[in-house]
Amino acid sequence: PNSSLQHPANVFVQTQAALLALRRGDRIESARLAWSALALANDLAQPQLQAHAHLAVTRVSLATGHLNDALSELEQGWAHVKGGLDLSLRFWYQTNFGIALSDLDHDDEAVEWFRQAATTAQELGVASLIGLSAANLSAPWVDIAGRAYARGDRDAAMQAWQAALDAASIALPLIQQRNVKAWTITAVMNRSTALGGLGRTDEALAGLALAFE
Repeated sequence: PNSSLQHPANVFVQTQAALLALRRGDRIESARLAWSALALANDLAQPQLQAHAHLAVTRVSLATGHLNDALSELEQGWAHVKGGLDLSLRFWYQTNFGIALSDLDHDDEAVEWFRQAATTAQELGVASLIGLSAANLSAPWVDIAGRAYARGDRDAAMQAWQAALDAASIALPLIQQRNVKAWTITAVMNRSTALGGLGRTDEALAGLALAFE
C-alpha cells in the first residue's frame, strides 16, 4: 500500500471528515470515511488511533439508528481508553455510552455513564462540557419519570422529574457559554418537561420560549 496513505495522521483526517459529512447529512459518505479510518487504525495497530476511529463509527451508528452496533464499537474502543490519560477522549466515550444506552431505554445505565462523563468534564475543567453532561443526564431522568408515572408510582416520578429539573437547570448557564444551539435545546426541553411533570406548567411554557429564540 502507498506509505503516505498509511500515515497515522490520515486516521484523524478521515475521522474528522466523517463527522463533517455526518453534520451535512451525508450518512453514506460519513460511514465510508469512518470505516476507512478504522481499517487504517487497525492496520497500524495503534490503540489511540483505534479508539478515535471506533468513536467515529459509533457516531455514524447512532445517527443511523444502529444502536447495538454503536455499543459494540464503544466497547471495543473503551478497552483502549478507560485506563488512558486522554480525558477528552474518555469524556466523549462516556457521553456516547450514555446516549446509546438512553436511546435503548437502559436509562439507569445511561445515568451512570452521564455521571461519569460529568466527573471527567470536571477533571478537564471545561464549563461547557460540564453543562453538556448535566443536559444529557436530564434526558434519562425524564424517561425514568415518565415510566414511573405510567405505572402509577407518583412518588418515583416526582423524584425523577426533580432530578431532571436539577440537572437541566445546572446545564443551561454553562452550555450557553459555548452557544451550541442543540445543547441548549436539549437542556431547555428536558427542563420544561420536568417542570410540566412537577405541575409547574406556567414555568414550563415560559421556558420553552428559550429553545426557539
